[in-house]
Order: sequence, then C-alpha cells, then structure tokens
Amino acid sequence: MTLSSTSPIVIDTEVHVVYRAWRVETNTAHRLVEGITSREHSGDLLIEEMDRAGVHQAFLIGYDGYDFEPYMRRFDSSPDEFFGGRAYTLHYARKYPDRFHYFTTLRDPRHPASFDRLRDEVERGAVGIKIFPNYLGVALDGDDMIPVYELCAEHRLKVIIGLEDTDPPRTNSHQEYFSATARILKRHPELRFQFNHGGAVHLPSPEADALFELARGRANVFVSTSYLGGPMLNWKDEWRYPFPEYLRQLEVLYRGVGPEQLVWATDWPWLEEWTKYPQLLDSVRDHGNFMREGDLAAFLGGNAERYMRG
Repeated sequence: MTLSSTSPIVIDTEVHVVYRAWRVETNTAHRLVEGITSREHSGDLLIEEMDRAGVHQAFLIGYDGYDFEPYMRRFDSSPDEFFGGRAYTLHYARKYPDRFHYFTTLRDPRHPASFDRLRDEVERGAVGIKIFPNYLGVALDGDDMIPVYELCAEHRLKVIIGLEDTDPPRTNSHQEYFSATARILKRHPELRFQFNHGGAVHLPSPEADALFELARGRANVFVSTSYLGGPMLNWKDEWRYPFPEYLRQLEVLYRGVGPEQLVWATDWPWLEEWTKYPQLLDSVRDHGNFMREGDLAAFLGGNAERYMRG
C-alpha cells in the first residue's frame, strides 16, 4: 500500500532485524516454524510489512547475542547463535532513513572500550540507546552509568530500558529500577525514557503500580507495549487473533499509565511464530474498544512522535 501523508502517523516503537538465530541446521531444540531459525528477517522485508500494515516509522534497535548472553543461555544456547548485530541493523537504518530511527544497545559501561564504542555509534547515526540492566549487572543510577546519561544529555539521545529477566535478589527489583529512573530524571530532566514490554511487569501487580506511579504525570517517561507478559515475556495468546490476553493486559496499562505516555510496538520479528505484522496493529485498531478515538491515535503514533521531538 502507499502510505498517506495525511493519515495519522503510526510508529512502531520496537523492531529488530535478524539474519538468523538458533539455526535449525545446528540447533535441533528449535523449530522451522519459529521463523528466525530458518530465514532472514531483513530491513527490506520489514519495510514491506510496515507498508502493507500502514506503519510510517519504527524504532530500529541494533544488538547481538552478546548483549543478552543470559537470555541465550536460558535456552541452552550461546551468543554466537544470533546472527545480525549493529552493522547489519545500521545498514537498513541508513537505507531507509525516513522510516527507521536507529537505536544501539549499551555494552558494559564499566569497560572504557564499550563507552568509546557508544560514542562511535552516536557518530554513526544512533538517536538513542537501549539498556538491559539485568544483563549488564548494573544499577540504573549507579556511578558507572552517570557518564552514559551525560552523553545522552549532550547528544539528545533517547533512552530505552528493557527489564526482561528481572529476578530479585539475583537482579534489582522493578521497584528499584523505577525509583532509580526517578532519581536520574531529577538530575537530568531533559532525558526521555521508554520502558519496553510494559516495563516487563505482570499486569496487574504491585510492580505495575510502581510503573504507573513513575509514568503518570511525567512527560518524559513512556511505556512501550510489545510482547507483554511479565519479566519472562510470555505470549499466552499464541496464534489466537485478536490476542485477547494481550488486549486485557494492554487495557491495564492504558488505565494505569494513562493515554499520554503509552506507545505501540510489535518487537518484530520475535512474534512471527504466532502472528503476522499487520495483525499486531489491527488487534488494537479494530478490537481495542477500551481506548477513546483520540487516545488510540496518540497511542499508535502521536505519543512516539512527541517522544522523539523531546
């Protein structure tokens, strides 16, 4: 389809491109139907999916298996079974500059080489960073993170937080992460944060209440909504469109966070085993009856546009 410049903007606030992961030829624990095990999910394919769904732009996040090694280990795997990475992602960000906003993933800031690499990524065009505190083993407002936020403030970088695999006491708790974010924003009120996967909290829960308290009334805290289901990111709906469990959890977020700070996302291609890209938009657009019309337009793109303007 040809996207109309007059239609309300739709922005997907979390997508990735993956060459292959857990190749079935060498990893028999995985299956062909998982998609990324057997075929490439490139930026070219993603653009075609966005076009037919009516999505104008997306936040394209670059990472590799070494950025989430504990996650790979959880599947009896290793980081070298993920094929893609920053250079692969940046290639498509540069190929489609009007469609993709390129985010890089923070490597361990305690190592000087990682911080230098972050500066290089900024020079290569990154508009923001993604932070996995559980995989890095850092406190969000720890001393090692201070230079990271100073760099973000200097270059007006947006900050995305992924709280997958939050598991206290092995990791900090959700409440600790949300309290740390409030302290960071007190020091750097110019920064803008996005918590992916609904903050990776169970909905509802005390952890969700802490997220709501952080986000409500703060114009610089946004909550992205792909792949909801707590810290383990459980997709209970499988292929059952229009994904009623997802819609139930989304309604909890909508009423708790408020319509001004909630943004839409798909996490493409990680749900390709169960869904097709347009369904993840239509499930909300056609069945999210709990949202008012103006709130739906803000959720699907207006809020993300405001996030990027800040």
